[in-house]
Amino acid sequence: MEEKGWIKKFEELLSNNTELFGKLQNAHKQVISKRQALLKPEDSDWSSVLTSVGTGGIRDWKTIKCLHLHLADYLAGIDNPIGEMVYNLIVEKECADCFCKTFEL
Repeated sequence: MEEKGWIKKFEELLSNNTELFGKLQNAHKQVISKRQALLKPEDSDWSSVLTSVGTGGIRDWKTIKCLHLHLADYLAGIDNPIGEMVYNLIVEKECADCFCKTFEL
């Protein structure tokens, strides 16, 4: 999907749709919140970084780093709209022969 230009397509959607961008911002905030809950006092060297970046370390939330990060968020229960769209583009969610590569483009 990335080779087919879907990162750029999703970034264009984000730049033209404030509602979608707001939902993605909330997804990043959910990731930060979950991350904060896992931090221990001895993680203080990392806490300032981990509490300021979104999924996959994304700093600019108007950009898509890679699609699998957003899909992983969605599958883990984060309300990530990009991950949901990626998931919905996948036609075969499971495959018997371990060689599935089918998705709608």
